[in-house]
Order: sequence, then structure tokens, then C-alpha cells
Amino acid sequence: MPTDLTRRRLLQATGATIAAGYVTSQADAAYAATAPTNAPPTITTLDTADLIAGASVVQTISATGFPSGFAVQGLPAGLVVDRTTGVITGAPTSPGTYTATLSVANAVGTATKDLILTVH
Repeated sequence: MPTDLTRRRLLQATGATIAAGYVTSQADAAYAATAPTNAPPTITTLDTADLIAGASVVQTISATGFPSGFAVQGLPAGLVVDRTTGVITGAPTSPGTYTATLSVANAVGTATKDLILTVH
């Protein structure tokens, strides 16, 4: 079982990203994957992104606070989000500037952030 210091370091990990130096066994990894949180998530994805019409996109919504669900409103046509993983995929079909509102939830609350997507 992890020590208190190890638990603290595991709890400081963001989302599903866990620093390898702090996970020393499967039990530690399981603890980190189910670690409790007492704060709503914070979205750390950049504010803007440049895309090319017709080109494939794979972009993960980054957030702290052990997110458990993701949503996006206002994505350009051709893009979709996986509501479990937060991965945006597809290929935008039309040039333009789009404001996509990202939402990330955990057991404590929900965070939102606008992402400006420019499709060239």
C-alpha cells in the first residue's frame, strides 16, 4: 500500500496522467485511478487551436481533478468528442472561426472554458 507521501503525490497527478516515478505497483496505480477529489476540475487545454479543413484532428481535452465526463458544444462540422475520454477526433469540413465550449465534470462539480478553433 502506498505511503502518505506517495498518496499525496498520486493525488497531485492530473486526470489519468500519473508520474511513473510515483506509481510503484498495480495497487498504487489502482489507488491513483480511484483517488478522491474535493475540488471541481480545472480545464488546462489551451485557449486557441489552428486546424486545416479536411485534415485529421486528434486532440485531448486536458483537465485536473480526476475528470469523469466531457462535453463540447459548438465544434465545427466533422469533429466529435468522446464523452468518456475527452478526445476530439475527425476532420473539420469548413474554414472559419468557431467558439467551442468545453465542459469537464468530476464528482464535485463542472468546469467550462471556451476554445477558439480557427479552421484554415
